[in-house]
Amino acid sequence: MKTVVQDVSVVPMVDSDVLDHMDVVLDREIIKGLYPTGRRHDAAVVDGAGKYLFPGLSDMHIHGLERPNSPELFLLNGITFVRDMGSRETIFEWKRKHVPGRDCVPDYIVSGPILEGVEDPLWEFSIRVSGEEAARRAVGKLQEGGADFVKLYHTMEKKDFTAAADEAKRLGMQVAGHPHSGLDIQNLVYTLGSFEHAYMVAMREEYTKYDSKWCTERLANRMKSNRRVLCPTLLVHKRMERAQRDFEGLVAENRGELAYARQDTQDKWREQIAYLKSKGYEITESRLKLADEITGWMHETGVSLIAGTDAGNPFVFPGSSLHEEIECLMELGIPQYDVLKMTTVNPARFFGRSGTITAGSRASLVLVENNPLRKVETLRNPTDVFVRGRHFSRGELEGRLVKRAGS
Repeated sequence: MKTVVQDVSVVPMVDSDVLDHMDVVLDREIIKGLYPTGRRHDAAVVDGAGKYLFPGLSDMHIHGLERPNSPELFLLNGITFVRDMGSRETIFEWKRKHVPGRDCVPDYIVSGPILEGVEDPLWEFSIRVSGEEAARRAVGKLQEGGADFVKLYHTMEKKDFTAAADEAKRLGMQVAGHPHSGLDIQNLVYTLGSFEHAYMVAMREEYTKYDSKWCTERLANRMKSNRRVLCPTLLVHKRMERAQRDFEGLVAENRGELAYARQDTQDKWREQIAYLKSKGYEITESRLKLADEITGWMHETGVSLIAGTDAGNPFVFPGSSLHEEIECLMELGIPQYDVLKMTTVNPARFFGRSGTITAGSRASLVLVENNPLRKVETLRNPTDVFVRGRHFSRGELEGRLVKRAGS
């Protein structure tokens, strides 16, 4: 079935231009074309007059996509593509039952369980790996289960980390993970396609010995030449730093968001904070500042940055947290257009997609009241969302959440 978003201003994100008074025709999953308003189209009509059509947003680091309310909360916040970076194996069964464009879910890719290398892993669903053969077998098992990529933790032994990455590449799977402190830059860039957490980069030993900007530029130049990406996840570490010293204050400030969370969420978050402290992983203000600087330097060097939140961690909520992450990135002085590319064009390109509003691109879009290039906060409240051509009004998404809360 075809849909036309009629008489809308289009922000294609090919550049900073805006195309006014356009009809955008969606043919199932694909954008068929953009036409000046006035033509007749044999299609269902969504009125776009006075509004702006923008590419759907991407959150490239989340957890718990399969949890109740999470898909709707992502869509309600204009997020049409997510990368789940670690969940129970049950997500593979969930994946088989939930199809983007048919069901009320964003587009997604999933890793399933994370590969860790410690006796008591941080995540209860992680797979503990010891030995190179075990690492390779674990990767094969994940692919058989339905994993789209592999997520590796820095806690693995260096040889196991490398063996898992080699096996994933042999199987045609992307590798994302925490930068391993035991690997030199050359091997680290060879191993990881997607570097997770600027804070984890800041924890590398060379930053205690040498000039921080020099260390970053050295890594960034190699990442850029090898087309690697950084997912900075600035918000989560700021939120966890505060949770370490003012947990109850965050509870009081976020009661509205917590209404959508499971009953045991706060207890699990307290356990998580205590676990991190016990492992010496206490978040510090000085390292938070360095993570911000690393992110800015990476952008200046030309490394492709992709926006992610680590939603599922303490007080990092599905959907709304991406808009806070956008604010964190803009506070670094990165131009607004470049920040918006980090949640549209950059992730799409990394995963072989478009991320723009052009003929032939995937029809995953958001309709908003204002021009996001001038008023970025308008992306918090889209009036309509399209996932692979399927239309969801804001009222429909809100109704789904209300209905589940009452059941």
